[in-house]
Amino acid sequence: MKFFIPIMMALFLAACTQSTPAPETAAVDPTKTPANEMIYKAIPGSDVQQVTIKNNQGKIKEEGFMLNGVRTGMWLVYDKSQVFPKKMISYQNDMYNGPYFEYTERGQMDLKANYVNNKLDGYFAKYKFSNEIVTANYSNGKRNGEYKEFDERESFLTKLENYKDDVLDGKVEYYNKDGEIIMSYEYKNGEKVSGGMINPK
Repeated sequence: MKFFIPIMMALFLAACTQSTPAPETAAVDPTKTPANEMIYKAIPGSDVQQVTIKNNQGKIKEEGFMLNGVRTGMWLVYDKSQVFPKKMISYQNDMYNGPYFEYTERGQMDLKANYVNNKLDGYFAKYKFSNEIVTANYSNGKRNGEYKEFDERESFLTKLENYKDDVLDGKVEYYNKDGEIIMSYEYKNGEKVSGGMINPK
């Protein structure tokens, strides 16, 4: 757990160099859960506080930073294992802003994304056995561009879709393990306009 503290500090300091807009959502209030114990530690020369939230068994649930009562910088969220963080979340003004990660109990990457003001924005990927099984791109919370699915064990591409503002638009293709197209469709504004099965040669 201590291994992640320097990472948090570095990411927090980088975030503090950015301009901060006015908050658009209410401040997060972890104290709403009665069992939570919150521990505050001042950071010298700064208005920022390092915060640790513990459950009623004294185990750390979350840790990160607060500025003027709202979350900022990188926060770590733990599950029952307490060995590796379950989530690493970048905050600015109590909203998801920046890199977002999820991990398995063994510390392997499970999901990677990026947020802007609580909306997915940028590259998105899901993982299994440390391999990408889903990749996509988002803009302002909507899927745009290519969406891909891969075989969980052999990592070959199984499906390719194209999106425009969260709607299928363009080619949708399915592949066998040899990389051959076995089904191909064309979509326009969410409607299938052509395509069907293909017999690989």
